[in-house]
Amino acid sequence: MKTKEPDQVAILGRRLIKYKIISLIASVIVVLAFFVLMTGQGTDLHSAFSTRGSTMELLMWAGIIDLASMYRLSQLSRRRIILSRVRFFSSV
Repeated sequence: MKTKEPDQVAILGRRLIKYKIISLIASVIVVLAFFVLMTGQGTDLHSAFSTRGSTMELLMWAGIIDLASMYRLSQLSRRRIILSRVRFFSSV
């Protein structure tokens, strides 16, 4: 059974929210890692930022996750635009 367009749009909206939250969390970790690298106050924030190596590793993984989620967000946004165009032209 094929799903209706409003169901696809709702599913797409939920996926967009999920990836935006993932990207937000990864971006916060990137900002914190840069702050720790610039100030050297890693142990004051969290034990994961205690050494420079662990901070760089967190920065690397958070950056990779952030880039992957941004890529997925761009794909979902493109699909959302296409669905909105299809809905517009089918109603005309």
